Amino acid sequence: MQHADWVAEYERARKLRNEKKVDDAIDVLAALEAASKRSAKDAVDEWHQLQALELRAILLRDSGRTADAKKAYEQLAKAHRQRMGIHGTGLVNALSVSALLEYETKNDAKAEKLSREAVELFGRYFEPGGVIVELLKEVQSRGAARVREKLSAELKPKKKTKKK
Repeated sequence: MQHADWVAEYERARKLRNEKKVDDAIDVLAALEAASKRSAKDAVDEWHQLQALELRAILLRDSGRTADAKKAYEQLAKAHRQRMGIHGTGLVNALSVSALLEYETKNDAKAEKLSREAVELFGRYFEPGGVIVELLKEVQSRGAARVREKLSAELKPKKKTKKK
């Protein structure tokens, strides 16, 4: 599958959603997901690029070419940092929605666990106005003092003790 084909199908699903044809949109997206997965198996993509860059950085370092190795490792770090930002924000959103759905279905223990993880990551992968705001309101509206205390305790920086 080519990128242009993917975009066309994705836009078709969005159009179906806007036309209130949600079941059709879901079917298009399920097929798009499956096609993307099949294409990804055979594709040379960013993962392959990063593997080559990392091995090149290792070889540069091992062969004493420090300046070139530094540049390669800086490129590698930049690429990973960018991907972590994207995936971290996506993870916070997915955890938040999952927690909200668990609250909806009265599975509070699992919802609290997912909420805790979402809040911990939210500090690292901040997205203003993300779905986590809805999750935090839900937790608060339930009057879940126990959850808030537990989250607060876990998020507090640990005090360092001085060694004598």
